Amino acid sequence: MKKHLILSLLALVALILTGTVSSEPKFEEDLHYFAIFPAQPGGEGERIQVTEFFLYTCPHCYQLEPHIDAWLKNKPNNVDFDRVPAMFDRDSVLMQGKSYYALRLMGVADQLHPKLFNAIHKEGVLLNTQQEMEEFLAEQGVDLEAYRKAMKSFAVQTQARRASVLGDRYDLRAVPSIIVDGKYRATGLAGEAMMQLTDHLIEKVKVEPGANLREVAIANRVSIYPHIFKLLNCRGRGLCSSCRVEIVSGKVSERNEVEENNLRRALKKNPDLRLACQIKVEDNLVVRSHV
Repeated sequence: MKKHLILSLLALVALILTGTVSSEPKFEEDLHYFAIFPAQPGGEGERIQVTEFFLYTCPHCYQLEPHIDAWLKNKPNNVDFDRVPAMFDRDSVLMQGKSYYALRLMGVADQLHPKLFNAIHKEGVLLNTQQEMEEFLAEQGVDLEAYRKAMKSFAVQTQARRASVLGDRYDLRAVPSIIVDGKYRATGLAGEAMMQLTDHLIEKVKVEPGANLREVAIANRVSIYPHIFKLLNCRGRGLCSSCRVEIVSGKVSERNEVEENNLRRALKKNPDLRLACQIKVEDNLVVRSHV
């Protein structure tokens, strides 16, 4: 089965710091964040998708909200952000999650999202049943007939199912969790530290000019090796020719002598074959692997 790998190349500005000491926190994989395996689709092209999973009843989600709002005002232009309610198997949770999507369908989610959090955590309002939710929304001037119609709509049912599927794919176990480009899951940190970790993970999914394609794929948990060669390969020395790929679009380094020698026979059947371990990334790429 052939797979496509989209690599986003974003030029990084080198900063020369003299006589200063960095106070940025250090984040460790499997402690502060976790790699998602297999990696899931992220943003299109050079876009990076950041997704927050939340519960309205979660106090840590409530505390994170102002930090997310502040981060959104200064997030990188190539980053797209979305909120997704965690659809854990509990009636009140499922109802609240669908309510978020219903309000979004009605175009009032942005203004009611913080009010729902405040009602639960600041005012002590219970919103665990459909009746309690409707009473609260009526007080906010929401058209209940439109809300009920939205709750039953195909669009809301589909979004709720998608949220559940995404939670499974990302191995979601706790909230708040932030998913960065389908590759990393951040959880367990609070406030500003969580947003600093998000920025850290955004940097990790960037690819610098001249980066090696094989190393980029491995770093982002994207398999380029077929079958047994996932374990038995030459570790990027250009000897086994098992990391064969095709460059569908984008600019990379020219085919070198190592590739010409190791792919001599294969190139007669497919002149577009390359070895990922010999490729330097120079542009946004769409790559077809032979996994």
